[in-house]
Amino acid sequence: MLKTSPRLKIHDSFTAIWFAAFNAATFLVFGFDKWNAQRSGWRVSESILVMLGALGGWPGGLLGMIVFRHKTAK
Repeated sequence: MLKTSPRLKIHDSFTAIWFAAFNAATFLVFGFDKWNAQRSGWRVSESILVMLGALGGWPGGLLGMIVFRHKTAK
């Protein structure tokens, strides 16, 4: 059986938490932006949405686009 070092386990845990957090945050930001768009409120800039996706939240952003029908109509 292959043994892994404790250091690698910490790195794997950090990576999993990083991606989970950025995916959840990106999904919520897409929902927040859509909610504000429907109420003519303050919008989240496109650069913020792209940055969140680039930092690892692109699956959450893609899911947010589908669920909230965000920026998909035009």
